[in-house]
Amino acid sequence: IIKAYKQFPRCILLALWIQLGVPPQVIRAYASLLADFHRLFEIAKYTTDPFLTTTGVPEGCSFAVFAMITFAALYCYLISIQHPTVDPCAYADNWTLTSRSEADLKAATLTLWDLCRALHLPIANDKSWLWSTHPATRKRMSVWSIHNGRVPVKLTECELGTDVSYSKLTRKPKLKV
Repeated sequence: IIKAYKQFPRCILLALWIQLGVPPQVIRAYASLLADFHRLFEIAKYTTDPFLTTTGVPEGCSFAVFAMITFAALYCYLISIQHPTVDPCAYADNWTLTSRSEADLKAATLTLWDLCRALHLPIANDKSWLWSTHPATRKRMSVWSIHNGRVPVKLTECELGTDVSYSKLTRKPKLKV
């Protein structure tokens, strides 16, 4: 997700908190803070005047972490209910899907895209990819169309500081000492 903290739809966040049973006084206090939340831009050495915002939550605020967890939980719940053979996983705004079923994975991927579109959370295409440990599945995935777009199929990726290889044939070169 691109700039997730700045994109979260506040009205949906607060509605989810009501459903989760967050105390009303906490929701009112946070809503009051957000109602007067301003941002500004720094361009070179110039700063714009502050302007009122209507989306997102302030990064660094402890409630922002809870907001991220709320949307990640919504994502995991939605996928697990609609696609029980798919395992959703979320780490902050890195959302993943795994499944043994190629068809179920594709359906869940479409659901993920639809959820992000409904929440106005833009997906980072350059940080999105498909993978499989089976060459034949990778070949079929390479022609998948997700909302009129292609998602690349990768053999390796550096994710959250860790090198990941999805193929037995792909290895990182050994360092010479």
